[in-house]
Amino acid sequence: MRYIDSNNMNLDLTAFKVVSLLMSPGKLEEKVAYLFDIAMGQNGKQSFKNKLSNGMTELDAMNSLEIDWKNFRLQDAIRKMIYYSVIFPKKYGDLFLMLGSTPQNNYKDSIDI
Repeated sequence: MRYIDSNNMNLDLTAFKVVSLLMSPGKLEEKVAYLFDIAMGQNGKQSFKNKLSNGMTELDAMNSLEIDWKNFRLQDAIRKMIYYSVIFPKKYGDLFLMLGSTPQNNYKDSIDI
């Protein structure tokens, strides 16, 4: 749980990217490529650029990139995908249904994050 006040707001960019990935329409191949980019991070992008500058073709540079299943960013992204697609809807689904039938100011007391 993160504390948020009006002066300091924390935003988990990986969670934001994963939710965007789940919610956006698109082909499976595109979504897998975006998940790969999330897992690779800036180091993977820099490695790809270095391989291109060393004379590798774009296809060879792309095929040379690998991610291990023990990669923290990959595990974190998959964990968040499962949370936002399975657990989150079950945990907060009733609350969102309730929001439609109550006045706007009364829902803040019922949210426990």
